[in-house]
Amino acid sequence: MIVRFQAGATEEVVQEVRERLERAGLRVLRSPEPSRPILALAGKLEGSLAGEIAAHAAVERMDEPALADVLLVARGMRELPSVTWRRFIFWLAAGMIIYWGAGVYESKLADRKDLVSDCATNRSFIVPLATGFGLLLAAVIGLVVSTGPHGISGASPGMKIGAAVALMIAYAGLVFWVRGCCGYAFSKGRSRWLGMVGLSGPIGLLLIALLPPKPSTAAR
Repeated sequence: MIVRFQAGATEEVVQEVRERLERAGLRVLRSPEPSRPILALAGKLEGSLAGEIAAHAAVERMDEPALADVLLVARGMRELPSVTWRRFIFWLAAGMIIYWGAGVYESKLADRKDLVSDCATNRSFIVPLATGFGLLLAAVIGLVVSTGPHGISGASPGMKIGAAVALMIAYAGLVFWVRGCCGYAFSKGRSRWLGMVGLSGPIGLLLIALLPPKPSTAAR
């Protein structure tokens, strides 16, 4: 629940309402804007207490919980240390590579008919492999052009933005590349998980190419 106060509400009044809500067992977060304070509540606001707060002279209105939940989460995320954000981004990126590379196919909910079709055509891996290679190559060129001879530390703000875009392209290329390697391994009768060696680059692709074909595993 979001409690919005009238413009010019004093800090004493806001603190009074906040303490009243906290005594009722609710977790309360305060917005940083002093001109028009906002309180975000986590927990169920009982009918009598809701009527009491809504009737308060300093309260402008009370909004539904959906917006309050968003505000609570955003406030909590803002206070997280930078190392938490770095770990979150790293594991999210790694998880997306694993999921789109092999997990989406190896899932027990995957369509077995699609798996049989992919293995039968023996060519489903070519497009993602080519796409991944092209994106990675474009990203490398973009990084070289963006950073220049002095590296990223000596680049201008515009070049740093270009380098960031190139890194995002490289990540997309890596996802396609691993997906293609997983499909290549599957086309040779192996588990798609084996295609994760594609993370090692051309060496991983070469290792998959050297593997002898096995009978189809699509019926697993």
